[in-house]
Amino acid sequence: MFDFIARPVGMLLMFLYDTFQNYGVAIVVLTLLIRLVLLPLYYKQMKSTAKTQKLQPKIKELQKRYKNDKDKLSQEQMKLYKEEGVNPMGGCLPTLIQLPILFGLIAVFREPLKFMYGYSAEMIEAAVAKLPEAMHGTYQQVYAVVTEKGLNMNFLGFWDLSQVPRWNPAGIMENPRVFIPLLLIPILSAITTYISMKMSNNAMFGKKDKNAPKGQKSEADAMGGANNMMAYMFPLLSLWLGFSVPASLGLYWFIGYIFQIGQQIVIQKIMEKKEKEKEEEDAKIA
Repeated sequence: MFDFIARPVGMLLMFLYDTFQNYGVAIVVLTLLIRLVLLPLYYKQMKSTAKTQKLQPKIKELQKRYKNDKDKLSQEQMKLYKEEGVNPMGGCLPTLIQLPILFGLIAVFREPLKFMYGYSAEMIEAAVAKLPEAMHGTYQQVYAVVTEKGLNMNFLGFWDLSQVPRWNPAGIMENPRVFIPLLLIPILSAITTYISMKMSNNAMFGKKDKNAPKGQKSEADAMGGANNMMAYMFPLLSLWLGFSVPASLGLYWFIGYIFQIGQQIVIQKIMEKKEKEKEEEDAKIA
């Protein structure tokens, strides 16, 4: 289903591996390239986020004015968004766009012979046939690409990105230096995902107003609730995937959200500087 994404991504990853001769470094560079391509979209999202945050006083005023008429509140609020050129759900777009890219990457990391080396089904079958029976299964291409092509999947000397992070007492006892560090990857990816998404939600909707009318749920509340739900769903998704697929995917996720946290901080500072300069310019004109 996602072969149309997996094929070009696999070719790019192969090019980066040939360049750096290290699978982990190639994944880090690939992650940064993907994030840079998505950067204009994130910048647009954060501008929309800033506009949404500025509208919060007006939205709260509407909540008080129409506290007994939810339909009217929703209408007036959507009218306000339209007049101000704001799309509150725009904050979800970059996250949703990442999903097909993510599924394409899962395919690449599961089937490197197919998507990185362009093996046909017959060539893959021949390569897998050389493996011991114990290595056959879901990730047989990962094992085959190491033995068949000598792909270097060791990263930083202690992360074997061909392995699936999981609680494996036998493996830990036999080789703790390999298996224990792997457990950190899904945990780090989940933590960074949560931090990034909470930063985005707080910037867009701010903290919950304790003085808001009880039992009243406006359109903004619903949208904020949807974003908050995603702030919990995506870290859980990253945690589940991190313990289900080779560590290469967890590394991609972790590096990607580290970059996103950094870009959120930098873009926020740039926007605040521009806003301050605009206010100073307006004050001079006045």
